[in-house]
Amino acid sequence: VKVFERDFANGYLFGELLYKHGLLQNFEEEFVDEANLASKRQNFSMVQRALRESADELGVKLTQAQVNEIMDEDRGSSLRMLYQLRRVLSTKAKGAVPVAQGADGHGKPRLQKQVKTEEEENFFDQRVKTLRPIDQRYPYEAHNKAFVDEHTRQLRSAREQEYQELVERSANVQEFRRAQHKKMESSKAQKELARRAGEQHWQGVQEKKYNLLEKDLNFEKEMIRRDQLRIATIRENYAQDCGFREGDEDHGIAWFEKNLQRIGIDTSEHSGTDTATIEAATLKELHEKMTEKLPTKARLQIESAKRMEKIRDTKRQTDIARKERERRQRRVQYEQAATTVRILAICYSTGTV
Repeated sequence: VKVFERDFANGYLFGELLYKHGLLQNFEEEFVDEANLASKRQNFSMVQRALRESADELGVKLTQAQVNEIMDEDRGSSLRMLYQLRRVLSTKAKGAVPVAQGADGHGKPRLQKQVKTEEEENFFDQRVKTLRPIDQRYPYEAHNKAFVDEHTRQLRSAREQEYQELVERSANVQEFRRAQHKKMESSKAQKELARRAGEQHWQGVQEKKYNLLEKDLNFEKEMIRRDQLRIATIRENYAQDCGFREGDEDHGIAWFEKNLQRIGIDTSEHSGTDTATIEAATLKELHEKMTEKLPTKARLQIESAKRMEKIRDTKRQTDIARKERERRQRRVQYEQAATTVRILAICYSTGTV
């Protein structure tokens, strides 16, 4: 392996391989079979340029890191590159190598890729890839190629049908999602309208409520004002009666005299002229004379009997009136019950119930 890596380290053999497959021109004039660093860099630069120009046909890339590994004779670096070139060039060996004319007139060789159908690729991979032309089973597999191709076409048709169903199902899902999204947006808009209407109604209710509260408050203020005015009027009259008003010289004499008149005492200037006074020298004599003026026990009994008789008469009349009132109420209830029974009988007879 070390000898192999050393032989391919200068890039000369890579150039020769590409030249034999028509991917390089002027190989003998440009490539140098030497092991110095300048020759290696020159050879690999031309190899990289050739691979870049044939990248569409070959699909092989040679990076600068890979070039450094090959020039350093790292183990396996040249083998990996040769394996990639062999795999690509062996599959394209049967095809012609066309030459593309550039602007300067020099031809650039290109490998022509052989186009294989899906049936041929499946037949090769599944049936004859592991066989050699001299194997006894090879003719049998070649004879079954039509059946294998038909099976491949059926599988492809099934895949296409499954793909179409998948596409249709995906389209249905997307359509359902769009419909649901549109429905959700419509529902959201309706909810927003309902919310706004509810908010406006709530604002109207609150405004009406506040108006009623303001009306009640104004009414209470008016009632309070009237009560205060009534209280002020009463106080004014009281002050006027009592003589507490400013400028009144009596200072409550009129109020005092009026209260005396309420309890039966004459406060006029002629009071005491019509009534006889009790003349007594001592308090005992005055007490005896006042006791003589009191009514006697017999008189009090007579007045009490008259009063009690009047009370009994009033109670008797009250009891009679109560009994008469209860009798009238019972008669009215009886008449109402009789009327109800009569009406129900008429309704049952006519069938209106």
